[in-house]
Amino acid sequence: ALGYRPRSAQGATANVRISFTSPATFAERSLNITKNSQFTASINGVSYIFVTPKSYSISANSTNGFNGYINIVEGTPLTHRFLYTAANTSFVLPNVNVDTSSITISATVGSNNQPFIRADDIFSVNSISRVYFLDADRGNLYKVHFGDGVYGAAPDNNSTVTVNYRVCNGTRGNGANQFTGPGTLGGKSSYSISVAERGSGGTSQEPIDSIRFNAPRAFQTQNRA
Repeated sequence: ALGYRPRSAQGATANVRISFTSPATFAERSLNITKNSQFTASINGVSYIFVTPKSYSISANSTNGFNGYINIVEGTPLTHRFLYTAANTSFVLPNVNVDTSSITISATVGSNNQPFIRADDIFSVNSISRVYFLDADRGNLYKVHFGDGVYGAAPDNNSTVTVNYRVCNGTRGNGANQFTGPGTLGGKSSYSISVAERGSGGTSQEPIDSIRFNAPRAFQTQNRA
């Protein structure tokens, strides 16, 4: 009711060096590692999934080898699709521990695909801004809703809204320092992984006591000094 969005869980991030053992061919000047390439790590006997949060391009070096540093983030990628209609304009993401920093949303009708970005306030939003709003919902879930034609443009009626995001394990991914990669990476199966920075930065969803303290104060200041 105060318009406060509790901090979400966030997956741990590790930085790893990928070294491909086979040299580049004449036609190869770079290798592309796609978004959501999956790695695994074991911590205290429990396996966790780490993925690339974006695509990476690794260029050939002076000896025609490929090696480079990439970030990988703990969490399982998920996709949900909803039909946007006049009677169905908001959607609850049905998973606890959504890493809200990973959410991407697009709306498709026919061959027209339109991305929407998250709006954190209305000061920079007008009637044609393709934005979505993210609010807390019951049961530690989050709800996505769109503009009303005054603050933000709504998707076209009968659009298919696609929501991609990661569900993470919060602090449990911290400390990960040994990773196994997919069978092929960048189209090559022969490579090695070394850890530059072990997993860190994983956080749990904001606890109730913190919300009780922060929400009234955020409402009182409302982005003012």
